[in-house]
Amino acid sequence: ASTSQTCRALAPELALLSHDSAFAPEDASGYGVGWIDCTSDASRAWCVERFDVRAVPKIIAILPGGGEIAYDGTFEGAYVHAIRAWALERGEESGSCSS
Repeated sequence: ASTSQTCRALAPELALLSHDSAFAPEDASGYGVGWIDCTSDASRAWCVERFDVRAVPKIIAILPGGGEIAYDGTFEGAYVHAIRAWALERGEESGSCSS
């Protein structure tokens, strides 16, 4: 969300994570990183219906087979490292990602 300080700080970090080899290996065995701005009038209702977004930012791991797990960690301090570790754990649990 362009109005959220956390979202503004998180967007470039997610862009870096999207190029992290653990998430985007050359053999396509990992999984990708993406984001949606759920604050626009055009996307708000869809985000609420599809991902139950009630506040931003909301980070969700979408697993193979369509399962979803919401990030419940902090957005303080070294949160990008915490998000990366959380995402890697979800990937390892699902067998879709390796560090």
